[in-house]
Amino acid sequence: MVVGAALAVSAFTGVVWNVLNVSLRQRIVPDALLGRVSSSMRLLAWGAIPVGAALGGLLTEWGNLVITYLVIGSGYLLMVPVVIRFLSSLNLNNPDGTR
Repeated sequence: MVVGAALAVSAFTGVVWNVLNVSLRQRIVPDALLGRVSSSMRLLAWGAIPVGAALGGLLTEWGNLVITYLVIGSGYLLMVPVVIRFLSSLNLNNPDGTR
């Protein structure tokens, strides 16, 4: 039950993150570079999926599923202050999106 709830929250936050990420990128990246930045983000995001799957599989093989979920949850929690600090440093009140 707990794992199901965690997966539901993860799926919801994934959708919200994608919408906010693309919207923010379109606002702060100059039009001339938007295609390159978007393709780089796509490469990093899709490239990280098999790496994360392999690391999760190894961690589960060496330990157990509970440890894997704890490591993943800890990683998410550690990223919260980083994301908040980055987003708070942006000056989104300028129409051109510059800092």
